[in-house]
Amino acid sequence: MYRLAALALLAGCGDNLAGFAIEDVSAALESARCERLVRCGVFPDVAACTTRIRARSDQDLLAAVAEGSVRYRPELIAECLAELSTASCNDTNEDVRVTPACEALFGGERAPGVPCVLDEQCGSLRCERTGCQSGTCCEGTCAAFLVGDGGACDVDADCSSGFWCSDATCRPLALAGEACRADRQCAYGAACVGAGIDPGFCRDLPLVGERCPYRRCAEVGARCAMGTCVAAGPGAACATDADCTEFGVCDSRVGECRMLPVLGEACETVCSGESYCERTINPPTCNAPLPLDVPCATDDQCESTFCEEGAFFNQCKPLPVCT
Repeated sequence: MYRLAALALLAGCGDNLAGFAIEDVSAALESARCERLVRCGVFPDVAACTTRIRARSDQDLLAAVAEGSVRYRPELIAECLAELSTASCNDTNEDVRVTPACEALFGGERAPGVPCVLDEQCGSLRCERTGCQSGTCCEGTCAAFLVGDGGACDVDADCSSGFWCSDATCRPLALAGEACRADRQCAYGAACVGAGIDPGFCRDLPLVGERCPYRRCAEVGARCAMGTCVAAGPGAACATDADCTEFGVCDSRVGECRMLPVLGEACETVCSGESYCERTINPPTCNAPLPLDVPCATDDQCESTFCEEGAFFNQCKPLPVCT
């Protein structure tokens, strides 16, 4: 599985693996992803996008690369950059949902059934950690390799790209009009609409300017307003944050979407980039993350992105390594 956060950590090590300057990887991948978002109208320029991405350390992956249980493949960087930067603005398209070079950027060789902690340690890129709680270090075993049409499966994740698990068998993705329970089960170009207690149905989602009877739109940075898909990037009309993209907020004073605030700017609940919203001051402001051993309330307040629970109060601590 591809991890942008892992690259941010590796970049800080200054290593050079197989002749590729690893310190350049994180910025290159962030820029590639941002190129797509700019092209799709979510951000006005690449700089506005990259300053709003916070690098979250992945010490687990770093340690696994150092010990040799996970390999890093720099020869895939150029292909991965192209996958990210040229991907369609339509989130239902295959080139958005399937990025083979990025997914293979890190990987291991452990066989199914062999103990593991990280997905990347396994040849199948899947470490099954049944019963593990989120955010805890927990050993599992490498899962079997993905299977295609007609293969046995328990869940959708057992099936390779282009297939989903139905009646314990991997089958081709459902076409528009067929039953589904998740977007992943629908053919490329479609999404699952109306799934809940009962199954939903795969539907072709509309683009900007088209009617949106299912209250969903296909393109990144678009929303359904008054029955029509509209762009929701900076400057779009809004009444609430839900009217803007996931990277923006609604400025109720002027009724327009604006980008999430960054360090030093006023905030309401959420900040972006290397900052968090400090709401104990007036007005609430985006502050720099806290150093180690300082009291904290949430992970995003800490430079390490880890706020450890204590007997009397919580403190920012180094992120645990789980290899």
